[in-house]
Amino acid sequence: MQIHRLKISKQWFEEIVAENKTFEVRLNDRNYHQDDYVCFCEYENNDYTGFCIFAKIKYVLEQFKDGLKTGYVVFSFRVLNYKEEHLLIKENSLDKEFFKGIHKSDALLYERMIFTGVAKEIRL
Repeated sequence: MQIHRLKISKQWFEEIVAENKTFEVRLNDRNYHQDDYVCFCEYENNDYTGFCIFAKIKYVLEQFKDGLKTGYVVFSFRVLNYKEEHLLIKENSLDKEFFKGIHKSDALLYERMIFTGVAKEIRL
């Protein structure tokens, strides 16, 4: 199991938060697998906004010759709820290094994270 930190544009981030978008098309440069986790980090105007959301990969489609360019995958995912996010962060000791650079002021990073309860418990 791996946790992948991924940049995602504001438009698609908002669709994930609204639970309208439950899949992602990506170059498989990270070797995505079912049951891996992704941390989608909102990216706008060549910079992180400070908002992130965690999801668990449910299915990975690859080597689909009639619809996917070689080396690309489509994976479906389920957004984690607060308790699942909290447990994932705690069990995997995700710290300042994992979130480094997401916000211009790393000291304020967790104030703006979308997983609200966790944001107030983890301080840099």
